[in-house]
Order: sequence, then C-alpha cells, then structure tokens
Amino acid sequence: MKPLLFLILYFVGVILTAQIFAPPGYVWTQNTVSELASQGHNQKWIMQAGFIGFGVLLPVVFVKKTYNFRQIHYPDMLILVTSLAILVTGIFCTALYHPSIRFSAQQAQIHSILPLPFRVSLWLVESIGTRSLHLKNGSSIWFLLY
Repeated sequence: MKPLLFLILYFVGVILTAQIFAPPGYVWTQNTVSELASQGHNQKWIMQAGFIGFGVLLPVVFVKKTYNFRQIHYPDMLILVTSLAILVTGIFCTALYHPSIRFSAQQAQIHSILPLPFRVSLWLVESIGTRSLHLKNGSSIWFLLY
C-alpha cells in the first residue's frame, strides 16, 4: 500500500472509530471532528491519536518522496506546515460543546487558532495549482495537490 493512501485510510479510520465513542449529543453533521477530541470527553485520546499520528506521519511521507525524487517540491513544504498544525491541534483540545463541562479557555483558544496555518497553507498549495509528477519511464502525470 502506498504511504499516502495508508495515511489517509489511517485518519479516516480514526475518525470513524472516534464516532463510535462520541460523547452524548454529538452529531457528525453538526459538530466538528475536533470535538471528538474535546476537553472533558473520556475517549478524546482516540481522535488525539488521529491528529498527532497524522501530523507526525505526513512529513515522513513527504520526506520519503523528496528523497526518492532527489528534489524538493516547494508545495510540499506547505504540506509540512499543515502537518505541524494538525499535530499541535491534537495536543491542544477544543472545548466540549456541552456548556456544563469545565474546560481550559486558553487551550481551546490555541486549538481554534491552529487551523489558520493549515487553511493558509492549503490555500497556497491550491493557488500554486497543478504540477507534474515525473515517472521513471519519462512520462508525466499532472495533478492538483490538495
């Protein structure tokens, strides 16, 4: 299995597992994935493992790709910013959406600020647009990096 595909399946699997243990009142169409790792939720470690694991493994995938192709693709550097934001999002948890649960406002604020570099780096990657992946046989595949 390709590393990036494994990474995507890992993160989706963690999200689905965390859904099973979601706190009462959590509705996947109305609440965020971050709320599965919210302060006060007994099973928050599941989604934290997803955020932290994804944030640690994503750079590994791109470093391996850079090593294999022997050149740096600058949009990948923005993906590294994204991975750092995701990793730290797993460390600092948002407030639980239920108002009766005590939480750290400072931790929730840090969590809410962290997606900004993630969004900016994804926007920049999308703005850069398409690029080609050169294969060993000399042909190229054009794709949009998300």
